[in-house]
Amino acid sequence: MSAPELLQIFLMSERIRQLRMRAIIHQRISAAARQRAKRLTLIYLATVAREREAAASQGSQSLSSEINAFRGMEMPRLSEEEFLERFHISKGSFNFILDKLSFQLNRLKIIPVWKQVAVSLAVLASTESFKTIGEIFGIDRGTVSKVLLEFCYGVNLILQEEFMKFYPPTAETISKNREGFEALSGLPQAYGAVGLFRIIVKTIDKKMRSSMKILAAADHRNKFTYVEVGLSDERSDVFEKSLLKDYHKCNKLFYDMSRKLGEASVPIFLVGDSNFQLQPYLITPYHNTDLSPNEVYFNAVLRKSHKCVVDAFAQAKKRFPRLEKCKNVQADRVPLLMKTICILHNILIERNDLLNESPSDEESPRLAPIAIDEDGWG
Repeated sequence: MSAPELLQIFLMSERIRQLRMRAIIHQRISAAARQRAKRLTLIYLATVAREREAAASQGSQSLSSEINAFRGMEMPRLSEEEFLERFHISKGSFNFILDKLSFQLNRLKIIPVWKQVAVSLAVLASTESFKTIGEIFGIDRGTVSKVLLEFCYGVNLILQEEFMKFYPPTAETISKNREGFEALSGLPQAYGAVGLFRIIVKTIDKKMRSSMKILAAADHRNKFTYVEVGLSDERSDVFEKSLLKDYHKCNKLFYDMSRKLGEASVPIFLVGDSNFQLQPYLITPYHNTDLSPNEVYFNAVLRKSHKCVVDAFAQAKKRFPRLEKCKNVQADRVPLLMKTICILHNILIERNDLLNESPSDEESPRLAPIAIDEDGWG
């Protein structure tokens, strides 16, 4: 083989070697670059996380400082009696709700969270216009509307699970309610009392009106266990088409906890009034006028049990008059408002924060008309 040929082979070999070396170096550089990029990414993410954590901590400290400042400066200006008169709840219950909702309401940066709670409770505890309430707190009518909406969402999102979660029930809840009703009226196997209420909804010009039905159930302590709002009058039998009926008809636990009463095996049931039809899971009074002494006594026992749901509404209306006379609320927000009031009612009963009530003797009273502003809350 000639020298030129050997040189050519050498050069080709050298070229191949160089290419291989370059590839190896490139791979090493690429791997190093990737590792470096990965480290930089991790450093960046860690930095961002620390910054966010610091911001959250600072925000939490700021929120806590804001709330503590309110408790230290604003609340002492009102006596317990004055506070109760203005908000219809005690200072302790106000602070409890404030603590529960503070982070949820902190998203709305318009006004401090304590003022959001104060404004919302002032709206619910009175029938004053949003404009008047806004003037009291130094905010406009639109801000009152936004604050109330956010407050209602917060109550339903955060507090409903804890204070109005009775379906589907647990065996412990069933036993507690059953024992409660039996101690209250002597009626065995009752889980709750169910009532049907109607709200007359008027538009702001008072030329048109419609109505909403409220199907509600309550336990022996007058706490709401179920609320379904926004049912039109077109539904002839609300209970028959409700989730409440499905819960009691289909839940195996209600039948597993049946008791032998005489010759009959009686499942867990609801107590209704004359607005409802008799069902295996819904007991109603005798409707005849010519009743035997035993039937009269039975009706009296049922009535005492059923008053729990009637009294629950009476108490909720007294504490939160907005339930009875709700001006300037958009029609599709009425259900949210009603449910918020029912949840707050349960919270206050649980905390033993009670008003002096005058329980109603009506079966299922109609609520007063609600004026509706089609543009929003108020």
